[in-house]
Amino acid sequence: MNSTQRASLATVAGAEPASARRTFLCADVDSFSGLTERLGDRGSFAIIRKVEAFVRRTAAGHRGEMVEVRGDGFLLAFVSARAATACALSISSGMERGAKRSRGVEPSLRMALHTGDVLQDGDRYFGRTLIAAFRLLERAAEREILVSAATATELMGNGTERTWERFAPKGLSGEMTFARIEGLMKKSLGGARSGPAGVFAAPVESAARASVR
Repeated sequence: MNSTQRASLATVAGAEPASARRTFLCADVDSFSGLTERLGDRGSFAIIRKVEAFVRRTAAGHRGEMVEVRGDGFLLAFVSARAATACALSISSGMERGAKRSRGVEPSLRMALHTGDVLQDGDRYFGRTLIAAFRLLERAAEREILVSAATATELMGNGTERTWERFAPKGLSGEMTFARIEGLMKKSLGGARSGPAGVFAAPVESAARASVR
């Protein structure tokens, strides 16, 4: 390797990460410990592989990217809050269809959506927004989809929800506000129609009709 090549590599290695705005979808399998206890390590691993493949397909159908798989958890990133929300709904409905056809195994996901500015270094993301997204996921109950105020505002504008829930995310200053997706859908589809038409409509690709196989 000559000096020019070494200098080039040093420049790339020392490059500052770029600023980006993303909506993150965090998800993990409900009651995975119990699932592992019932099915054993190999059985639960097989389930996770199927779920991961389904989540990847669905994310790709909404122009999202799988950033990380960690045990029974998944992290997806989207440029569009609307695409991220549609993807979450598609994943949820697809998991429900798969559960109906399963033989005693009913994997489901809990999910959280949060939007904000992050640092991007290649295919990795860093920053407070990402930490907050995982903290919000910790609040989600089984089969729930939680939406942060930041994501809801990008979807539907200010004044979206008057009954926000609040909590203090561990390790972060201040409070975080969020709502359950069902409440936002009622707000969007109700008489006031405060949100833009089609915010919660079916996604752009056929992934909306897919299910875990």
